[in-house]
Amino acid sequence: MIYDGRIFLCGIMACLALSVLFNTHSANADDRDGALPPITCVAITSDGLTAIDGSQSGVRIRRWSDLSVEHTVEVLCRNVHDVVLSPDESKLAIVGGNPGESAWIGLYSWPSRELLWSQSFSDDIAYTASFSPSGYALAVGCHDHSVVLLDSPSGGTKSVLTGHSRPVTALTFLSNDVSLVSCGLDQSIRVWNCEQGNFVRSLTNHTQPITCLAERPNTGDALPMIATGSEDKTVRLWQPTIGRMVRFRRLPSGVTTLAWTKDGHSIIVGCRDGRIRVIQADTLHVIEHPAASNGWIMAIAVHPMESMILTGDNDGNLVKLPL
Repeated sequence: MIYDGRIFLCGIMACLALSVLFNTHSANADDRDGALPPITCVAITSDGLTAIDGSQSGVRIRRWSDLSVEHTVEVLCRNVHDVVLSPDESKLAIVGGNPGESAWIGLYSWPSRELLWSQSFSDDIAYTASFSPSGYALAVGCHDHSVVLLDSPSGGTKSVLTGHSRPVTALTFLSNDVSLVSCGLDQSIRVWNCEQGNFVRSLTNHTQPITCLAERPNTGDALPMIATGSEDKTVRLWQPTIGRMVRFRRLPSGVTTLAWTKDGHSIIVGCRDGRIRVIQADTLHVIEHPAASNGWIMAIAVHPMESMILTGDNDGNLVKLPL
């Protein structure tokens, strides 16, 4: 996601070379030459057949096998910052807005891509969204420091959660379907009870803006765990429901995005230096991925079946890479 507007447009030769070196497929944001908008978000469907990416040039639906564009989705805003499928994959939420004007969210049926409802709110853009596990609530994190809770079927506003002092960059509902965790440029992680619409606690060990977070899957009966990444060059693991930081790992570069592997054993981390690093969650051992980009890694999605990831960078490159 874009969280502070600092974008450096470079060439695409590095990713073209990687596609040959690693026998992967690559694409750019709008399949034409010239300066390309950053890939701000990516997603892969649970059957592994379809990839979705978003940028300032819109949202594209791609065939996973070769990343060819099959469809585009019309959006009612200039900037797209997040694309999120509902837990049952019957809905697709697209989040963004018009800088300095409004946040925007559109909910589409999936896979038919029919617009069900859209809403504009706030006085600036939205960066991130998360469905509750039940699919009935949808949280949106905004530049104006707020978290907006929406009713997914109707699009109506349920509540507005305030407390962050700077823009909200990432959020996720926990698997208990009650707790929501958000993070922001104010260096804090905030835990909310969405049934009661109230603030629970704040976690503040990061020393620079927090850019991303994700819940660990497959924890069984253990307490929920999240990973957060920050400009302070660390990835930190937390048990947010009890307010405990479990461990952290320092990296050579600021963290821009992260995603868990489906088994919950590893965290795939994208960094400002264009590198991808794999952190083993239980030992914090770091493996440097051989691939690299000239620009920041802005978005990562893990394939549900293959040992592959999909990455997007701020040069507009979309690349499949093996783990």
